[in-house]
Amino acid sequence: MGVLANFVPLVDFLGKALGPNCEVVLHDLTDPEHSIIAIANGHISGRKIGGPSTDLVLKILKEGLEGGDAYIANYNARNMNNIICRSSSFFIRDEGNRIAGVLCVNVDVSKFVEAKKLLELMIGGGAQAPVPDRTDDGGDVFENLHSSVDDVLTAIIDGVLGRYEVTPDRMSVEEKLAVVRALSENGLFLLKGGVSELARRMQLSEPTIYRYLNKLKD
Repeated sequence: MGVLANFVPLVDFLGKALGPNCEVVLHDLTDPEHSIIAIANGHISGRKIGGPSTDLVLKILKEGLEGGDAYIANYNARNMNNIICRSSSFFIRDEGNRIAGVLCVNVDVSKFVEAKKLLELMIGGGAQAPVPDRTDDGGDVFENLHSSVDDVLTAIIDGVLGRYEVTPDRMSVEEKLAVVRALSENGLFLLKGGVSELARRMQLSEPTIYRYLNKLKD
């Protein structure tokens, strides 16, 4: 566990100090499929110790952080029940300055979002339907809080395939390569089931996905 051991007691402390509407999670990035090593108030996302990394954490693990930022704060996240959270992540580095873990704070703001909608309805007299991939208050969703690896895989793949108007079986080779490139950048293949799940979703063989990955290295 190394440097992360010092942060484990902090998870329980912050969970109690910030209250039951605030989930605190510690990720060990050496094992993305079972990265959660400590969690407080896990009822917010339904996650437990041994749960996987999020799509955002995988993307950062794959690409790194621009400018070497120590943290990112106050972005939107949601879980499988569409609960909206205001989230922040602090990146823990090892002696070699590599990101070894992430301390995440997810505040359940869903009740405040509903209150805001009611106030806007009363004041403005109408409401618009939310745009896909945006929260009900109009903010972009940057992270999905899932409790299983399968859900993480689905979220990452859906996020990329959703950019295309055609189904995978109608995509050109160039489009399929672009999909694989985007998914690689988003950290899909850091999870063991990434290749097989993408092959299933795109109706391709696993060797074909590996061939596309090799082409991207050229």
